[in-house]
Amino acid sequence: MKHLEDNIQAACCRWFAYEYPGIKLIHTPNGGHRNAQEAARFKRQGVTPGVPDLFLMKPANGFHGLFIEVKSETGKLSEYQKEMLTYLDSMQYKTAVIRSVDEFIKVVNEYLKG
Repeated sequence: MKHLEDNIQAACCRWFAYEYPGIKLIHTPNGGHRNAQEAARFKRQGVTPGVPDLFLMKPANGFHGLFIEVKSETGKLSEYQKEMLTYLDSMQYKTAVIRSVDEFIKVVNEYLKG
């Protein structure tokens, strides 16, 4: 399932780079399975569970930026992800969970173009 989410995210990033070359969209590599030693090292470095996959670094429509969690059609949000999305909403960031490239395009265009 993660492989499918990776493919969706890669396609979204390719589209975004082509369509909006002057705006930064960054991947937040917080997830993934790691061995215990690597997981402990990442935790010491500030990895925070639940941070969405992508961050569009541009204020728009009264929001500070847009955080996007990428899921497959059947992918489920973890409790950490739900809590983080709620927190980000409370901090005036726009958040979205997308399950396809088409959904990503719609969310991004609505965010940037009002």
